[in-house]
Amino acid sequence: MDGRETLISLGTYLGLIENSETARYLAGRIDEADAGKWLLASAEILKKAAGREGMMAAITIIGSTDYDRLHQLAGPDTECALARHVYDGLSETRARSANLPPFETFYPYFSQFLRRVETTLRGAFYALGVKKEIVDLDNPLAFEAVAELRHLPGRRYGETSQLPSNVRQVTAMVRYVHILIDRYDRKCLGRDLSNRVRQNLDRISAYPWYFAMLEKTRKAEASRPLAQAVEKLRSYPEDGEDKQDLIIALSILLFNIHPSPQLADYLAKLRPGTANRYLQHAYYAVLTLNSLITGRSRLAAQYARKAYEVATDADMKAYDCLLSGCIKIQLRDYEEAIRAFETGISLADLKTRSLIKFYMGVLQYELGDAGGAIDSFREARAGCTDECDAMTVSNNIGTCYIAMRNPVAALKALEEAENSFPYNGRLTARQMRTVTYSLMAIIYLSMREFDLADHYCRKALRTSREAGNTRSVADQLINLGLAASGKKEYARAANYFTSALNYSCNIDYVEGVLYSVERLRQALALDGRHGEVRQIMRNVIKKHPRFSSILMARRW
Repeated sequence: MDGRETLISLGTYLGLIENSETARYLAGRIDEADAGKWLLASAEILKKAAGREGMMAAITIIGSTDYDRLHQLAGPDTECALARHVYDGLSETRARSANLPPFETFYPYFSQFLRRVETTLRGAFYALGVKKEIVDLDNPLAFEAVAELRHLPGRRYGETSQLPSNVRQVTAMVRYVHILIDRYDRKCLGRDLSNRVRQNLDRISAYPWYFAMLEKTRKAEASRPLAQAVEKLRSYPEDGEDKQDLIIALSILLFNIHPSPQLADYLAKLRPGTANRYLQHAYYAVLTLNSLITGRSRLAAQYARKAYEVATDADMKAYDCLLSGCIKIQLRDYEEAIRAFETGISLADLKTRSLIKFYMGVLQYELGDAGGAIDSFREARAGCTDECDAMTVSNNIGTCYIAMRNPVAALKALEEAENSFPYNGRLTARQMRTVTYSLMAIIYLSMREFDLADHYCRKALRTSREAGNTRSVADQLINLGLAASGKKEYARAANYFTSALNYSCNIDYVEGVLYSVERLRQALALDGRHGEVRQIMRNVIKKHPRFSSILMARRW
């Protein structure tokens, strides 16, 4: 029996190869030279028990064993039966038996040999496509294990934490705030501060989505004069509806730049006057959003009803329906959520309709209706005014096609996201590109197109680092290792898995640690380097002692 047949027979006997069809597939895919190398590398441990001559004799005995007969005689403990069979065969020759330790000493070494064979075969199963990797789209577990598939990767369209951006509504509210600033210019704000606040107002009057487009440092600059004006107004001794309205308006603009529960809680202590219905609506909308984001669904519903009551036009009411639908999702009342979304769609203009359609698509996907989600996302795409939103929608459409097992259509949608707005350097754009590249890498890994998988893993790794997405960095290192294993570049795969293991330990990513360890063992086994596993584990534990219980619990 040659090395390939020996490995397959051993795998069948140990229950790793489940049927004759799998055995035939492996026989056609495993190279004889690789099989011989894997068998010898696994058997190296037997030299410690029986010497080199005994190791080679043991391989011969293992290769000539009648496993069907042995299985019948073995009973429940097949491993011990095989060890006894090999030991008895070695004992038959006096020269060998003189160097042979007692069976109780020999057996632990033989058990380690079998563990090495098991690791090697499991690695070969995935490298040769016999069994599906956790990132393989034909593996049902992929949709629980891969973050981008468990939930839609793009769950934010526009800025749900921002005010509705209907130009007429924004213009009316900005005009009112300008009047109030004129009243308090000389009283307490000062000309310089008032002018800087007016500049921000003019920007959002001309472009309501202005704050959403700013990077973090620019947002800090824009929010500074607003925060200073609020503090001056609070300390000004005069009371009245105008002062209260101006504080509320500036605080809402601050919330629009930096949504924070603390700011919303401060707003909740105030009450707007009746002079401007747009301000009233924005006030209740902000409190609805904050309560929704912080998980206070019942309170959010109360604020949403008040926002609806003071809404002055259909589009404002449509936005309130969107908020109500999101609240119903949080309360797991999905039928009412869909009803609220449908009401909002009937009232909304194109932009708000797109926003509602997006969240309806998210809900449909997570209820298992990927086809309906695609239709909703396509309608949402028609009203996109932001580049990152367009990328988000394309990524979600690609994810839906993945769920429908249509990789060709998924790649088409993801390529659209990949080729959209290549010069957009915003953090959100980099995050969306990471999702795009990661999903494309997963599809190509599933299709066993390992060169393309490697290409997109590298792109995802780069954008993950740029976006500061540490878990994605670890995932991409793992995926690069899988692509290298698929190309039979086992040494390179082992390097990637070692990097992923150390990186996962650094960021306390337990799933990454466990997955990297298993794949590292297999890659080293396929590269004939079983003996290096223990030392690598010691080095990792030395750097990251908090993971010693996890890593030492494994059998090396």
